Amino acid sequence: MLNGFIINNNMLFDSEQFTLYALHKGKIATLSGTKGRCMLCLLSHHHNNEISTKKALFYDIWEKHGLFSTDSCLLQTVYSLRKDLNQIGLTSFVTTQPRLGYSISPSYYIQQANDEASAIWYSEDGLPLESRREESEQTDLTVFSSAINVFKSAINTGAS
Repeated sequence: MLNGFIINNNMLFDSEQFTLYALHKGKIATLSGTKGRCMLCLLSHHHNNEISTKKALFYDIWEKHGLFSTDSCLLQTVYSLRKDLNQIGLTSFVTTQPRLGYSISPSYYIQQANDEASAIWYSEDGLPLESRREESEQTDLTVFSSAINVFKSAINTGAS
């Protein structure tokens, strides 16, 4: 069972590995621990159109893990997360709610991944599509290499 969230029906956030996958492209980004926990907190609160309060963010990102942080660290974490998300096409994903916290822009459709919703992300053998794609690319490379060797053999035989 996959734990995560589907974003706009074309991107998946794996909440255990803090990894983002794009449909038909595979892994596109892995977030660090603090940025990954920040993303998870934002997505978890989004299902009820809730704001992730600063208090909730501090708890989920640091306190729950026995760590302490400051407002400055939270600002830096959100800034860095926004920068990473912008690079993969999730522009204006995190919005600031003055004096309250942060939320996900309503222009993004988010759904929690379940077996049915996440089926498109996995192959029949249970491997993530990324793994299947890598296997396919390796097989294609092997077939291509074999074809080149046969071609070279035919040229050498014809030249003799």
